[in-house]
Amino acid sequence: MTKTHDGSPDLGSLLRGWQEVQGYTDTEAAKACGLSQPHWYMLRSGKRLNVQVATLKALAGGTGIPILRLMDAAVQAVAAAASSKPESDV
Repeated sequence: MTKTHDGSPDLGSLLRGWQEVQGYTDTEAAKACGLSQPHWYMLRSGKRLNVQVATLKALAGGTGIPILRLMDAAVQAVAAAASSKPESDV
């Protein structure tokens, strides 16, 4: 599980862990959250860092992960990505 600088799992890790526990395919996980399969894949793989509140609500509803935990994981992932970029790219 990928972790943020404070040791908590990032958003993708939370989603992958939930998906694994459920035994869901990407399509099944996306459907449970009311998302398209490509959108689900981008979120759980960490390729999409800009997550809207409506998406976090859908994820919370579908996964049962508290929305505040999802929000924290999303913010931490963005912060980690920003801090890993060279100064000229920030």
